Parts: sequence; C-alpha cells; structure tokens
Amino acid sequence: MNLTTFIVNLLIVALLHQSSPVTDKTVELWSAGVMHSDEVVGKTGETWYGLFFSAEGFELRPTTVTVVDSPTVGGLYDSFVRTDRDTDPVFLIRGISDLREGPIKTVFSGHFTPTPSAGITLTLPSDLRQEFGLFSRGDASSETIDNYELSFGHNNLRQILLKRNPAFVEALPKLRWAGDLDGDGKLDLLIDMTDHYNASQPTLFLSSRAAAHDLVKQVASYRRIGC
Repeated sequence: MNLTTFIVNLLIVALLHQSSPVTDKTVELWSAGVMHSDEVVGKTGETWYGLFFSAEGFELRPTTVTVVDSPTVGGLYDSFVRTDRDTDPVFLIRGISDLREGPIKTVFSGHFTPTPSAGITLTLPSDLRQEFGLFSRGDASSETIDNYELSFGHNNLRQILLKRNPAFVEALPKLRWAGDLDGDGKLDLLIDMTDHYNASQPTLFLSSRAAAHDLVKQVASYRRIGC
C-alpha cells in the first residue's frame, strides 16, 4: 500500500466515525414561547409531541399547538406559540413514528457548557449502569478556542459531534437535555449547537438512528435568533 492510499483510507475512517451534520428532513424540532415569525415551524391546530416536566418527572405527550400574533415592545418578537398543557415543553418534535408517549428517563436538564476544562459524565440507569461523557478539547484563549472539538463518549468509543476553528467562547455549544427519548436503553441528547452569542440552535441526537460504530445521530435542528 502506497502512502497516498494509506492517507485516503485514514480520512475515510475518520469521516465514518464523525457524526453527520445532515438532519433527517422528515423530523422537525420546535419550541414554545415568543419568537420571530420566520421561526414558526408549525401552525394552529397541529399535534406535536412535547417533552414536558411534571410532578412525576419528564413525560413525552401529544399536544396541540396554537400560534398567535404577539408583537412586543419594539416589535422584537411578533409570534407566540403555546400548547394545550400547563407548562412549556423542553422541546416539540414530530416526524418520528416510533416515539411513544409516557415517562422519559432523564439524566440531565438545564444548561451545561462543555469547555476544554470541563466535561460532564451522564449515567443512564438500566439493567447495567451506563456512563457516557460529553467533553471538548481545544486551545483556549480569552475569547476563542482554536481547534475546538465536541465529543460524546461511552466505554472505548468516542464520537466527534462538532469541530470548529476557531470557536468563540461566548458561542459554545450547551447541553440542554439528556435521557432516553426513543426507549432503546441508550442516551439521547439535546444540544444547543449555537455559533453566535445572539442565537440558539437546539439540535436533537438520537441513539436509535446512529450508524454502526457511532453513539448517536443528529436528526433535527432548529435555529432561533435573539432580540
């Protein structure tokens, strides 16, 4: 094997082990609350699945959405989305036929930014306790991180979810939720993959859609701009 063939093979292997940025066009991700009109994905009367928090924990439930005009002071937002539930969902999702309503095992909900100096370990209770890690690496300065990589790991498998060079410290990805949404006993993730301090881009990664030798696959993403 000559040097050129060897290098090409290495590149192919690296690509196979990196999560594809292409989402499933049939899957749609959304949220409730105030937003710009061009961020409205659905329309009044549609049924979506929502991940809601209740006294019993997190639950996936069908919900009917309503979209209304709601200009705020200065016209920063001109639409408001609400559901028929008492609380806003972590996210809204549709287009995944094998999702089932009911309790959802959840190991994290909130905001966590994996910087090169801080990762997070996520343990999913099942027949065997499974530990996963979300972490990053790169060369940090005061405002940027060169060669930034966001990775997801389990046992000896490490999957790169994102590469940026440079990544701005004020616009690093944030873990928003982790649990078993699709019921396969493995971890799913909702990560804000924002690339700008004034934007958010919730992105859903599912384990049941992962390719061989991967842990998750990006299935849907939704971008919102701030005021």
